[in-house]
Amino acid sequence: MPQNHNGGGICAYFLTDKKNTYRLVQESQISYTSPKKIAVLYISTGRYICFWNDFYTSAEKHFLPRHKKTYFLFTDHDDLSVPDNVVKIHQEQLPRPHITLKRYHFFSAIESLLKKFDYIYFVNGNTIITQDINEEIFPNNTQKIMVTLHPGFYRANPRHVTYDRNPKSRAFIPLNQGTYYVMGGVNGGTAAGFLEMSKKLKAETDIDLNNGIIPRWHDESLLNRYVETQIQNGKTPLILLPVYGIPQSGFSNMNEFRPPGKNKDIG
Repeated sequence: MPQNHNGGGICAYFLTDKKNTYRLVQESQISYTSPKKIAVLYISTGRYICFWNDFYTSAEKHFLPRHKKTYFLFTDHDDLSVPDNVVKIHQEQLPRPHITLKRYHFFSAIESLLKKFDYIYFVNGNTIITQDINEEIFPNNTQKIMVTLHPGFYRANPRHVTYDRNPKSRAFIPLNQGTYYVMGGVNGGTAAGFLEMSKKLKAETDIDLNNGIIPRWHDESLLNRYVETQIQNGKTPLILLPVYGIPQSGFSNMNEFRPPGKNKDIG
């Protein structure tokens, strides 16, 4: 396993495939006859570049290994050498929270490149994939997008979930409402579904910013509002259990998903 980088408030997420042990919230049941073209989106500006090599190595081995992957690396490290299946996109380091809040601006800006793919997936800039992730993460044409339950609010009462409760925000979800709380660091979907979501989240972000509003948990709050709206409109996304986004440590409620003997720290 790579080094554990814990400084400066960075917490590492680990994606694992436990499909044989744990049920998904919904089964995707997508079949394919030939390898799909996959776009993997990864933002790594400033000191976050220290995570890139470990992520890339782990993703090449474990993430959709039967399919053709192209990585889009958003970075300000212009002199970084990358493999042939990596496309560097220059992205300046933005102050917090804009570097996360505006991630769907980044994705929408390269829509002409991304729409050529079958599926698009975004993973957080401090991710390591430790076990194979396969086609169970492919949403169907009705679901369109794939999201992952947040480990901190797994099975939580909607009253206790930290949705954005500010009625002036585009991320607003009223008290006692909300079906699932999903994490912002692992999502994806069909190219059309993901780009549709990106365009919508970009627009909602701009409305809030123009009104001087920062959603409670930035892009994650807006993503949760988007997912809830989809559910209410009868278009429930493919929703994965939090086993696909377990933090390296903490979150004792996630111990059921961790290997025996490693409940405090996956390593």
